[in-house]
Amino acid sequence: MRASRMFGGDTRTEFFYNGAGERYRKVEKEWSGSGWDTPSSSDKTYYIWCEGEISQKRVGTSSYTGVTANYYSDGETRHDNSQSAKFYYNFDHQGSVREVTDSSKTVVAAYDYTPFGDRIWKGTGSDTFNCEFAFTGHFCHPQSGLLLAMYRAYDPRTSRWLSHHCGEILLPPAPLSVAGTLLATRPRVVSAIHPVRPDERMRACCEPSTAHEELLLSSRYAKRMTQP
Repeated sequence: MRASRMFGGDTRTEFFYNGAGERYRKVEKEWSGSGWDTPSSSDKTYYIWCEGEISQKRVGTSSYTGVTANYYSDGETRHDNSQSAKFYYNFDHQGSVREVTDSSKTVVAAYDYTPFGDRIWKGTGSDTFNCEFAFTGHFCHPQSGLLLAMYRAYDPRTSRWLSHHCGEILLPPAPLSVAGTLLATRPRVVSAIHPVRPDERMRACCEPSTAHEELLLSSRYAKRMTQP
């Protein structure tokens, strides 16, 4: 189940997906009192993907115009009125973006995270600089605070995915016992389809990890570590 709409008071975000399951378009709407306003071209964002990663952002009436950012493994280039600026990501051991620096090595934004991924501005640089990649390198939706993986959304405030994985089947709980004493039961998860993304092959097939551990397995850092 993919995240297609997110609501926050009088605002709504709609996501659209292509045939490969990639989140290629985002539309921001506002409630007018009688309905959701049709957004202007500046409220339509298109994402270009390359090998399972977002590589470019375009804003405008179509996906062919209005390049505003190019994304790389270690940073991004932002374009505004025919001018461009380079920014570099500083990661921690989990692949989370901790600092963003410009070409002169000045810190333009610094972040900290709660244990399960909620991003906090550290007071260094600008609190208005929005780095679209956050905890474990996942895409961050600033209006809701959710982290968006390939197929579903993760809420760092509750440490929970908003839906089950599209390739999993939830089985009845399996008992957990030691020396014949029943301690607890927990759900079991098995793969329903063959994984299509390299990082998905890292997932356990029988016993589920926690949501936090699973987020780490699908992070940019994990994919870099598994590349030949």
